Amino acid sequence: MQCASFAALVEARRRRRLRMIPVSAVGHDFATLDEKGKVVKRDGGWIDPIYVDVPLCAVLPDALALAERSLPASEREQLVDDIRDGLRRHAPDIAREVLLGPLAARVRNALKAVVGEGLVNLLIEIVVRREARAVQPDEGGAGDAAQDCDQRLRGDVVEHMQRVVVRLEGRLPSSILSD
Repeated sequence: MQCASFAALVEARRRRRLRMIPVSAVGHDFATLDEKGKVVKRDGGWIDPIYVDVPLCAVLPDALALAERSLPASEREQLVDDIRDGLRRHAPDIAREVLLGPLAARVRNALKAVVGEGLVNLLIEIVVRREARAVQPDEGGAGDAAQDCDQRLRGDVVEHMQRVVVRLEGRLPSSILSD
C-alpha cells in the first residue's frame, strides 16, 4: 500500500472485493536467483504450480452471473440452445479426444494437478453425458431433464470454484485488500 499507484487501484475498487492472489506457474522449488539477480533453474527443480486456478475461480462465477443477468430471458434461452446444439454436434469428437486421444492421460493429469481430480472427473462426465445425448434421440421430456442436469452440473462447478477461493482466503486472509 506504500506504492501510490497500487494504493489508488485498491481505493478505486473499495466497493468490490479486491484480492491479491500469489500465483506461480512453476512454484517455489523450480528456480532461484543467482548472485547477479538472474533467475536460473535449480538443479533437480520441479514444476509445482501454486494457485494458478484461483484467479479464474474468483472471476468466472461472477462473470457468468453478470452475463446471465444482462441478457433478456429470450436471448439467454436462445444462447443456451445454440451452445447445446453445438456441443451435441461436436461431443463425440471431444469425448474421444479427452478420453481416448494419445495425450489424454497427460492432459487429465495436468488438469488434475491444477483443478483437482474431482473437477476433471466432473468435466469428463459432462462430456460423456453430452455424447450419449448426442447419439440418442430426445424422448418425451428428456431434453428438460438434460437441461436440469446441465444446470446442476454448472452449479456444482461454480460452487467448486467458490470453495477454491474461500480456501485461499482462509489460508491467506491478507490476500483480501478490500471488501
